[in-house]
Amino acid sequence: MRNRVQSTDAPRGLPILGPVISEKAMIARLGVKTEELKGFVADRRALRIFLTDGRSVFPTCQLDDQSALLTGLDMVLGELGEGVDDPYTWWGWLLSHPKSGDGRSALELLRDGEFDAVVRAAGRSAWAWRA
Repeated sequence: MRNRVQSTDAPRGLPILGPVISEKAMIARLGVKTEELKGFVADRRALRIFLTDGRSVFPTCQLDDQSALLTGLDMVLGELGEGVDDPYTWWGWLLSHPKSGDGRSALELLRDGEFDAVVRAAGRSAWAWRA
């Protein structure tokens, strides 16, 4: 995949946690203009990661099968952002297994429509990060 970033491009020397695409590719996938995508990021509706060389990339895990942003992602990012302003940490959290009891990650729960459970878990994590 041409837009995939190699692990040597990880933010702050940390590993890339999954496939990512460039800003240009994200704009094309979402069918939006550059300013619209910037608004999505500013409003915590989309997750953008900055690499050590200053480029920005977008984890593909935040897109559904129709290349739209996952329903409920904005609410989850909003909650996480209240605890720590670090998109890389949010990315790791989305891939983790909040206390759902069945081993599904937060992203899997979002894909399965369990928005309330993920938002509550994000709120608890944000609260813990602030403490």
